[in-house]
Amino acid sequence: MHRLLLIDIEGVSPSRQAISSADDLDWLPWLIEALRPWQDVRIVFHSMQRYSSAAPHRDVLGELASRVIGNTYQLPQGDALEATVRFNNSRVEHLLLVADSGELSAGQFNVFECDFEQGLCDPRAQEAVTAWLRKTAPAAGRPEPRTSRLLFLDFDGVLHPFNGEHEPEGWFRWLPILERALQSWSDVRIIVHSSWRYEYTDTELQGLLRQLGSRFVGTAPRGAREQAIETVLQANKGHVTAHLVLDDDPREFTRGRLNLLLCNGLEGLSQGRVQDELRAWLESTAPRASIGDSDASP
Repeated sequence: MHRLLLIDIEGVSPSRQAISSADDLDWLPWLIEALRPWQDVRIVFHSMQRYSSAAPHRDVLGELASRVIGNTYQLPQGDALEATVRFNNSRVEHLLLVADSGELSAGQFNVFECDFEQGLCDPRAQEAVTAWLRKTAPAAGRPEPRTSRLLFLDFDGVLHPFNGEHEPEGWFRWLPILERALQSWSDVRIIVHSSWRYEYTDTELQGLLRQLGSRFVGTAPRGAREQAIETVLQANKGHVTAHLVLDDDPREFTRGRLNLLLCNGLEGLSQGRVQDELRAWLESTAPRASIGDSDASP
């Protein structure tokens, strides 16, 4: 069983231009993060323009591509959506249409109408999608009201020195420090925002984290680190009790909105100051049931 998200590609894209890259889909990073906790959601693209050309290429959609099960282009909107619902009837639990207008009969679909100028970049639309995802979640897949604390992790300059040299034998030399620091705090989850996320798959990153691989829940979207991390936090608003960003480059963070712990790029987590501040964050933000209890659950 799965839920189906029908996306009017023109209706949710403020630019209304030809889609040739991820930059043309302003809302893509947000939707990727919003759907990350909900593995059952699948996507069908359609168009409010009766005979639009083609759905976005899969290489443009990034992580979202694996959720796309088809498109209903080349058919009038109402007929296309009705055919999609009929085809998926035995498998779809819930349905949400994201569109700015349409030729649909009242009550025919569960419709949210986006603002024409902002599309899915409109906070109101994002709140509506988030509310639908939580409300319609299968009982077994519904996150707990308090899920976890998030640790955003850089690699170079944090887990090993960042000195311009690339010597695999020295990689992750300070990972054991992080393993020991997190040992008593089972609710902490890890999201990688390091540039390594461009070169390695999620499975490979999880393996590189060794014992901490079980805490790995994904990577930040492509793009500037600060904005990517803010996107993750916004998409998971209400499910994260606290966050900490471990990084060595202050130039990447200028807005002052994130809880940032900066390392010296040559010393990383080996710095006593960094270890002390990490320990202080873990203790001060711990859920009450987890304080002093190494077996506590999230």
